[in-house]
Amino acid sequence: MLHQLVLLYAAGSSPPQNLITTALLTMLTDDRFGSGLFSGSLSTQDALDEVLFNDPPMANYCITYPRLPVLLGDVWLPAHQPVVISMAACNHDPDIRTGDLTGNRSHLAFSTGPHACPARTLGCLIAHDAIDQLLDRIPEMSLAVAAPDLVWRPGPFHRALAALPVTFHPNAPTRHR
Repeated sequence: MLHQLVLLYAAGSSPPQNLITTALLTMLTDDRFGSGLFSGSLSTQDALDEVLFNDPPMANYCITYPRLPVLLGDVWLPAHQPVVISMAACNHDPDIRTGDLTGNRSHLAFSTGPHACPARTLGCLIAHDAIDQLLDRIPEMSLAVAAPDLVWRPGPFHRALAALPVTFHPNAPTRHR
């Protein structure tokens, strides 16, 4: 039970955080989103889709153990040995990367089949809403450092920024009714 709780906690908190920060980075650095976050031609959903396709928050999370030896291309995968499946690598297959990917949601960032992420819709909704609320409160946000100077956290499974330093002009406090 403890292992299941750790897995659910790790898979339920870190990936949405990573998705939010990487999508914000994309929106702050990609000219297709415009010179300002509100003047861009692409939406928050487009940024999320792009990140899920090109830079998923959990790049290598699926592990399988073949029951029998399997020939994959020119390589034999031995039986009963772990094989890590990279969703990031699957998304970079040249056969599916034809033309503009805007609006393309055929990525494998959440895996697929019976072992796909059960919270795919909820994770995307959380990330979308968090970004939209942040941009409503702080519309004139910009990176505080050059994009190449950002530090990515090391790890075999995730793709995550250590921090996303931004600058912005303070706004008056928002009153909720």
